[in-house]
Amino acid sequence: MNITIHFMLLSIIGVVFFLTRKRYVNKYEQAMKVQEYQFRKTIMIRDEIISLGSLMLQESDQQVILTAILEKAVRVIDNADSGSVIFIKDDGYCEFISAVGFDMEDLKDVELKIEDTFLYRETNGKMDRAHIVNNIMEFNVKHNIPIELIDRLDNAGVIEILSTISVPIIIGEKVTALLNLDSLKPNAFDEEDVGLAEVFVSKASLAMKNHQLFQETIQLSRFDSLTGLYNQRFFKVLLEDTIDQCMQQMEPFLIVQFDIKGLRTINSEFGHLAGDGLLKYFATHMESKFKNVDYFGRNDGAELIGVIHQMSDEELIGKLNDLKKWFDENPYVYGSNRINFSFSFGIVEFGLESTKSDELIQTASDRMNLDKRK
Repeated sequence: MNITIHFMLLSIIGVVFFLTRKRYVNKYEQAMKVQEYQFRKTIMIRDEIISLGSLMLQESDQQVILTAILEKAVRVIDNADSGSVIFIKDDGYCEFISAVGFDMEDLKDVELKIEDTFLYRETNGKMDRAHIVNNIMEFNVKHNIPIELIDRLDNAGVIEILSTISVPIIIGEKVTALLNLDSLKPNAFDEEDVGLAEVFVSKASLAMKNHQLFQETIQLSRFDSLTGLYNQRFFKVLLEDTIDQCMQQMEPFLIVQFDIKGLRTINSEFGHLAGDGLLKYFATHMESKFKNVDYFGRNDGAELIGVIHQMSDEELIGKLNDLKKWFDENPYVYGSNRINFSFSFGIVEFGLESTKSDELIQTASDRMNLDKRK
């Protein structure tokens, strides 16, 4: 009897030891798998960040870079199925400037106010930190999202998402855009995912800042800072291109040069700020009266110059005389002063009188000076 009991006890101990060992082995194997997964993921994140750095050194197109950032973020972050970058415009509206997993053409039709974004509502307008929305349906109910907006998002395929990480892209001290990573699963993200998303946001912020600096550089190299028209150097580049195209197609065009009459007297009486303001006022309203195919530049000092397509000499003279009448009725207002002014102009026709840019500009200038002395 004692031997039987002893044998049974040994059997039970053996079974317990076997089961305990099996659980331990399973836990160990699971821990090793987790560790191996985390190691591989760390390597993948490192490789993706390195490749992004290389891309950003070679690529100047902002949308290409942002799309690459989104693709890599979706690849690295568990449960992320899609993503988008939403640019915040000065008027308070937003536009999608990049997306992965959505049709950009559909997203362009979505009119979104900043107040309608996940991050704005979840942070009470501060948008100073990343936020997880792990149940979109609850979010819509909680914040009374208008049904019209839900319908627009539905048409763009956005409504299918169930979880989102939204991270602000801050340039300087201003929230310039939002990077959203989306999942088709509820409760898909955690704080570790937010940390990874912020790594990619830092790259997006750098890309957008570089793009901003690039655009500012282009602006300075091509445009006159006072009038907003092309500067003298870049206008000449465009004029040479126009001459080449019109030579091939045998198309005429007109060059017109302008000068505000009595600008020195206005500078003396009201100051140079008034004169600068008048020149800008004249340039802005003059340019607005012509077609998009026409273009204008600041030639020298107070002189402006333009290339006019698909218009005869007589039609242009009539248009400029109408413009003089408009300025008579709408004088420049500087403080409490209403400053009346007029302008002289000279016109030359490409092809009929010359095909060389310097000769065309000189002829237009000479005729403008003749008009000034009338």
